[in-house]
Amino acid sequence: MITIHKYPLKLTNDQIIDLPVLHEVLTAGYDGNNNLCIWVQVEAYDYVVPIHFHVIGTGNAMPDHKVDYINTVRDRFTSPDTVFIWHVFKEAKI
Repeated sequence: MITIHKYPLKLTNDQIIDLPVLHEVLTAGYDGNNNLCIWVQVEAYDYVVPIHFHVIGTGNAMPDHKVDYINTVRDRFTSPDTVFIWHVFKEAKI
């Protein structure tokens, strides 16, 4: 059965999320509780594998290997006086 699931992200350059093998990352953004998340179309009964994600702030270094762009997200929640822009990437398939 194919469904869409929400997975929270941390504001860190490198993190691992266990996703079903058959998945497609649809977008990244903030949910209704001000949490940075990705929404992923998954085959719900497939076995899971670890997938690396990167949340990179504007002006910060990119990974030195191939990554796939997911989305750019405007963050008004981390600091009341500053708007941060986060760029979300997924490790590319080799």
